[in-house]
Amino acid sequence: MKRFSKSKGYCRVSELLRRLGHPSSAYVHKFVLAVSFAGCLLVLTAACAVPVGADASVPPLPMAPIVSEPMVPTPVPGTVAAAPVLPVRYTLAQSIEQALRTSPRIGAYAYRTLSANMDAGIAYTQMFPSATLSAGRSYVRNESYSGLVDPDYVDQHVDTLSVQLYQPLFAGMTLLNGYQKALLNEELAKAEQQGTEDQVVMDVQVTFFDLVKTRGEVRSLQSAVKRLQSSSEAVQAYERVRLAPYVDVLQTEVDLADAQQQLSKTENEVATLKIRLNMLLGLPPEAPVEYLGEFASDVPDLPWSLEQCLERARLQRPDLLVKRKAMAMAEKEAKIAYGRYFPRIDLQGGYISRDVTYDSTVGIGAVDRDYKSDYWTGGITLQWRFFESGRTQLEYQRALHQIATLREQLRETESLVSSQIHATFLSISEARQRIVTTQKAVGEAAEGQARSQVRFEARVGTVVELLDAQARLTRAETNHLQALADFRQAMARLTYAMGEKRTFEQL
Repeated sequence: MKRFSKSKGYCRVSELLRRLGHPSSAYVHKFVLAVSFAGCLLVLTAACAVPVGADASVPPLPMAPIVSEPMVPTPVPGTVAAAPVLPVRYTLAQSIEQALRTSPRIGAYAYRTLSANMDAGIAYTQMFPSATLSAGRSYVRNESYSGLVDPDYVDQHVDTLSVQLYQPLFAGMTLLNGYQKALLNEELAKAEQQGTEDQVVMDVQVTFFDLVKTRGEVRSLQSAVKRLQSSSEAVQAYERVRLAPYVDVLQTEVDLADAQQQLSKTENEVATLKIRLNMLLGLPPEAPVEYLGEFASDVPDLPWSLEQCLERARLQRPDLLVKRKAMAMAEKEAKIAYGRYFPRIDLQGGYISRDVTYDSTVGIGAVDRDYKSDYWTGGITLQWRFFESGRTQLEYQRALHQIATLREQLRETESLVSSQIHATFLSISEARQRIVTTQKAVGEAAEGQARSQVRFEARVGTVVELLDAQARLTRAETNHLQALADFRQAMARLTYAMGEKRTFEQL
């Protein structure tokens, strides 16, 4: 490594000051010493430890907070992924993973968490020393004088160099409470981000289950249309040979048109749900994505009791955590307001170098009065604002009222979460019962449709009987699909209400 030459460094600084008009080379040495002193102060400041009361989970913050791990998903949240060239296939788990990576809502809260982390670092640095380096030159030009002359007002220029150190010693615990409040704000931001992630996961699951259900309805309606087309052809053939009245032809055509119309609407709903899923996953609406999954016939048991669900929600629901953190922040704000009743004590110190150069001597026999002075200053100052016309008291009372407000909001949120869990728990039980009954109904309707078909072909049954049997089969299949979807959506809403990270993986 090439070593720095001291003489060359001084010469460069001296040349710089000479161009600025400085007459003294000794002043260069003082300037370099002062800069070195300021650098040492900054190094000492950076070596300070984390204050008492800091959260052990938060990394040490020397001068600014250190983020050990990237808190923003990769790729950057909120960015829309490029449209894939070939069709992409996503299962439910892959869809959730994709949404968590690219959701703009999650990205916004991730940056909000980073900002809160920076605020905690700012509050941390306010408890430690600060140093200021200043340098300047001032000129005095005297237009006229007579008699005795004050040397401060004759032609001269003054060069000043100072380094000031400031350290707060006591501020009524406002600085420490402010730092702890900033840490709580960071935890609140993390809870909000987690709540947003849970909301995105639930939205993806509910939409995915709607898509699977609607695709099943499309297949059921396609089968119904084929059955109605076959029945219509048979009725028309019977009508041509005078074995069936023309009104039966009209009835089958009307039912066929109704089924085709319902099929068209359901297919459009499938396309709409795919667009909604693409948007949730951060993909373009027209992205050729194929979502894989079908409903399984078996229904898993609920792994928690109602009491366990309520307890888990109380401990880990992000909405409740946000309210508790907000109330804790309000308590810190009340302590900060109360700390303003106390005086503030600060430690101050500094080094000052002053060089006064007179442009000329004054009077006959006058002497050169140029002088230089280098000195240190230090002291402790006490500042107590003991009267503000009741402002401090009002701020403290306002903080107490804010705490009471947040406490009531927390009670309301706890009641809302409890009602959500109770309602969702009942929905799960009801959907489970419907799955059993509708599955039995599908089997019975399929058997009834088959028997009606045989009776119609044997000219024992009527067209009305056959059409009714086909409608009952389509309705039974739709009800069964709806029950399966309702059960899974209720499970997704329950895990969201509990703040649980588990998802309904099996379709």
